[in-house]
Amino acid sequence: MLDLNGKNAFVTGIANNRSIAWGIAQQLHNAGANLGVNFLPDEKGRYEKKVRD
Repeated sequence: MLDLNGKNAFVTGIANNRSIAWGIAQQLHNAGANLGVNFLPDEKGRYEKKVRD
């Protein structure tokens, strides 16, 4: 597995948890990267909670 501990990554274009950008963000997180993300807000805030967790 790729070791990205201490590396920073910024993922844009996250539309929902089925988007390619979401999968990329998950893999970067699993590899140890510090993430910055940009996503479209949903009306009830459910998606933002998933990203923050």
